Amino acid sequence: FHQNADPRARLHAVYVLEALDALNAGIVKEALADSSNDVKEHAAILAESYPVLLPELLAIAKGAPAKLTLQVTLSLGQFSNEQVTAALVQVMERYGDDRVMQMAVLSSNPGSAPALLQTLFKGNAAADSIKLPNVFVHDFSYVIGNRNDKSQLAQFVSLLEQPPMLFNKRQAIAIKGFVNGWEKSATISADMKTQLGAFKSGLKNITAETIDNLKKLVTSSN
Repeated sequence: FHQNADPRARLHAVYVLEALDALNAGIVKEALADSSNDVKEHAAILAESYPVLLPELLAIAKGAPAKLTLQVTLSLGQFSNEQVTAALVQVMERYGDDRVMQMAVLSSNPGSAPALLQTLFKGNAAADSIKLPNVFVHDFSYVIGNRNDKSQLAQFVSLLEQPPMLFNKRQAIAIKGFVNGWEKSATISADMKTQLGAFKSGLKNITAETIDNLKKLVTSSN
């Protein structure tokens, strides 16, 4: 397919091969290295079926323009390891001010796991209200709560007292997003939902006691 000078023809050739069940990782790898970003974008979608091509997706995520990065971010969401988390952190550090890119990161499990926020806190985004905006912190926290995964709940509340959480009112926003998401989880017990309703009444003034009480709620849910 790579011999045709027209990127549209090259892209057409790739999909013809897919339709004929003749596509393989080698061909998709070539498409990921194409001179056309449009071809690369479609190749990223196809690469989701080939775990062996994860290194190529990770490499593209480091410096691609926004449109291509958006698709690669969505494609990386099909994988889950520390390398993917690191790549999604890089995406946030480059395009964290873009609302669509935020949603792309959050759409995946690694992009909405406590490890992502913990890694972001170790980098330049920790004190950057543009690349790590409060709207992302809120939505991220909401997803963690709503997922109601016991391990992730505990990991999340352990992040609440880290110094970057005290920047730009993040802590209050994170707690409110987390509690709202948890309260609306499809898997929450009726008793915990009642307790969270009572807890929310005290969120106007968040103190160390507020966080301690939230930790107790998380512990009691195990």
